[in-house]
Amino acid sequence: MPPSPEQGAIRRDLRARRRSLDVEAQTNAALNVRDLVHQIPEIQTAKTLAFYWPIDGELSPIPLMKIHLKEGRRCTLPLISDAPSSRLGFQLFTPTTRFHNDRFGIPSPSPNSSAVIEAEDHQVIITPCVGFTRQGARLGFGGGFYDRLFTQLPRSVLRLGLAHHCQALPTDWKSNPWDQPLDIIVTDREVIRSHLTAPEQAG
Repeated sequence: MPPSPEQGAIRRDLRARRRSLDVEAQTNAALNVRDLVHQIPEIQTAKTLAFYWPIDGELSPIPLMKIHLKEGRRCTLPLISDAPSSRLGFQLFTPTTRFHNDRFGIPSPSPNSSAVIEAEDHQVIITPCVGFTRQGARLGFGGGFYDRLFTQLPRSVLRLGLAHHCQALPTDWKSNPWDQPLDIIVTDREVIRSHLTAPEQAG
């Protein structure tokens, strides 16, 4: 379903805000987030983590990726299928992995079926945000890739969003029914624990 005119305007404004950040501000934000995320207990114990390649002024997880690669963790990046409404896939990458641009022009590991990791086999999936609320709501690009993925994942997989602090949504923001909340949001200033998600019930 297409966004309302109001949501479209807010999405454009938030994207413009992050694109307006200069190289120094982007670099400092990425380093701050690296340090904040690395201290989160769920991150410290995770063996397999999904990252993303930053575009359009997104907060870069690359410094964080480098730490986890150095520590020997399994790190993956998204694979976007050409099939409409398909679920995101993930593939392992290392410092020697070859990359190509996917259909959106985003660097992605060159296809290697032996390196594909199922989403359920991650402990953490890190996603970019266009906007966020302190309660854990996430506004994405509008393609629905992460929303579709999160509806099918067990709650044991941590959903962690990264955003610049300037991407906070208005306090009266109302999410769409299909928008999936995050467990944790990390900005260049703080770690925010969500009030919208609940732990998976046993049995």
